Amino acid sequence: MPVFTKTNLPPFIENSAGIAHPKPGASVAFVRCPALVIIQTPWGQSLRAHKGTAHIALDGEGDNYPNMEFDDFYEVGGVLSEEDPRAAYLLEFWRIRGYNNLVCREATKTRSAIVLGVVTQEAGGNGFLNHEGVAVLQEGSVILQSPDNANVVWAIQPNKFAKKYQPIQEV
Repeated sequence: MPVFTKTNLPPFIENSAGIAHPKPGASVAFVRCPALVIIQTPWGQSLRAHKGTAHIALDGEGDNYPNMEFDDFYEVGGVLSEEDPRAAYLLEFWRIRGYNNLVCREATKTRSAIVLGVVTQEAGGNGFLNHEGVAVLQEGSVILQSPDNANVVWAIQPNKFAKKYQPIQEV
């Protein structure tokens, strides 16, 4: 399986670069990791999350991951109860690891990301290596870049992109 990187990008759909603005109202639940943990993401990466890192959940079914840019990209809201399935997922994740007194809060993404491009069908099934490891690309995966750090580049599956971002705005 070929593996693409930020310096060897996959083929993109023509004119698919631009800006991805956060979707209004698309909040996440989060807790601060009370200890070092490895989190298995839905896109197949095993990510190391250090104590204090924001561990976010988009749903109650396992769409969760650590977010290293959380403090710069999200606005923190109120406390969530376990009636919220995202909060229930995170609190149970940590409870089975021995942490019972965590506070889960809601947060909303406030910063846009740079879209380097949308992956073509030919690149689907290949890997994309970034600072967190290798993710498997799908046709339509979007390669994003942090507006603050050009070295932070990641792939996001099309369905996850649609949950979190508005349609790509050309620049």
